[in-house]
Amino acid sequence: NKLRILELGFGTITNMLAMNQLGYKVEGLEVSKDSVHRARIALAKLKIKNEIMVDSYDGGSVIPKKNNSYDIVVGLQCVYYNIDQSKFIYECNRLLKKNGMIFFSYFTHRHGYMKHIEGCPGGPVTFKKGHPNPRLVGLKPFLYKSKKQLINKFNQYFNTIVGREEFD
Repeated sequence: NKLRILELGFGTITNMLAMNQLGYKVEGLEVSKDSVHRARIALAKLKIKNEIMVDSYDGGSVIPKKNNSYDIVVGLQCVYYNIDQSKFIYECNRLLKKNGMIFFSYFTHRHGYMKHIEGCPGGPVTFKKGHPNPRLVGLKPFLYKSKKQLINKFNQYFNTIVGREEFD
């Protein structure tokens, strides 16, 4: 029986392909309908459209999937767009099977995007005009101030381990 993974905010199918090739059953949710459309075309071209399922959702804190459905929930460089992190973390916990795991990545204070925020990490901030990715201007991500703040939030539901890998 294959382990089930849900990737939130998949953007492209690259990560899902790798997880599928490792033998996992993979599903992806994305707020961008264009990304979902492109993913479906790519999966059809690869002749694996029935192996990896992708769908769009409204984003926000409610994740439209059944309780206890996944062994792993993944969200790379996307989960900070859920302003209500407590509700979002609760939802991820709801989706996980017993002893499930989550794997998320967040911006560090040294990421180049941090030069383009209005507000202070520790809560919601706003991406300002002049951001290197114009599609992000005006978006309001939740950025953690510290490792301690993140651990305190996640430890409500999970035994939390925070690593630090920086890439741009």
